[in-house]
Amino acid sequence: MHVLWVFATVGIGTFLMRTGPQWLGARLTWPRPFLGWLARVTPAALGALLAPALFVAHGHLVRPWTSPALGAAVLAAISQWWLRQLLVTVAVGVGAYMLLGAVKG
Repeated sequence: MHVLWVFATVGIGTFLMRTGPQWLGARLTWPRPFLGWLARVTPAALGALLAPALFVAHGHLVRPWTSPALGAAVLAAISQWWLRQLLVTVAVGVGAYMLLGAVKG
């Protein structure tokens, strides 16, 4: 029974955290500095998630020339910068990862 209360509390908390800004955002005028800061949160969070996946393997730093994931990420980033097409970028990233992984063995 205790576990059900934990799940219910976490579920309600998650719901409020996700819907709260939508309710408040339409009613409040946010200051410009806050909006500038908020625009930087998503790239920072994405970088914090991707950096360990690209540069660390089994608790050790990876040499850049031995990492298929890093090579694929670089090629996908170049593709996105040049073409600005999400589907092409995903295809380039997945294809490069497959090819580089096969070459590495």
